[in-house]
Amino acid sequence: MTIWITNAPHMFQVFDAEQQFYMTITVGGVAQYDVTVTLSPEEFATFRKDENLAIALAADVATRMSAYEARMVKPSINPM
Repeated sequence: MTIWITNAPHMFQVFDAEQQFYMTITVGGVAQYDVTVTLSPEEFATFRKDENLAIALAADVATRMSAYEARMVKPSINPM
């Protein structure tokens, strides 16, 4: 497993494991938990070039989790 992007202020990591790309985002308010979604190779390459796009996806996943249900990995993966 290799962690490619860690963004502490927005609480997410982009990483690869077993030839697949992932983003794990810490979500919630008082009770916080991790959500992991799969990334396409194209998304991964885009995020490596422009971290602001990764921030936008992390924020969208955190606010509209049901829209990403098909891409969620359960249980979530903690890359640390």
